[in-house]
Amino acid sequence: MKIICAVIIACAISFGGPALAAQNEKINKLKAQILNVQNAGKLGVRDLTLCRKILGYGSYIPYSGNVIQKGKRAFLYFEPGNIFTSVSKGIYSLSFSEGAVITDSKGKIVFRNPKMVEFSYSSTKPLFDLFIRNHFSLNAPGEYIFKIVLYDELRGEKAKAEYAFTIK
Repeated sequence: MKIICAVIIACAISFGGPALAAQNEKINKLKAQILNVQNAGKLGVRDLTLCRKILGYGSYIPYSGNVIQKGKRAFLYFEPGNIFTSVSKGIYSLSFSEGAVITDSKGKIVFRNPKMVEFSYSSTKPLFDLFIRNHFSLNAPGEYIFKIVLYDELRGEKAKAEYAFTIK
């Protein structure tokens, strides 16, 4: 049985032939164009969303508003936009980090983590579809602001975003 499966896989790979190679070449050119657009674009935070649960890239269960029950675990989803990807000798590299602060309505810091997320990647394939999942839980009712600073380590840039929410 194993030999038959191996033969079927080998035939599928072998007989993909020129049509598959041409299609892959088109896909690789599109990926290179995407990287050029992203590398030329301004660093930013996209789709900043307060969530009950985060399942993966673009897949989450959002709150209907910005109110969270005290003591409940909440998530803040976002996608880092235009992270710089370096390409050298066929290796794609990127590196970013995120700092986070939560302040109350008076500006008092109730949470701070200057390196909440640190991520570096190096591979023979480019990486697209990045997302960050932050989670938190607060017990004191009140108005708060979740402040994000996203750092593109290779480009040496930073972007900021804020999300106001209420704990009841």
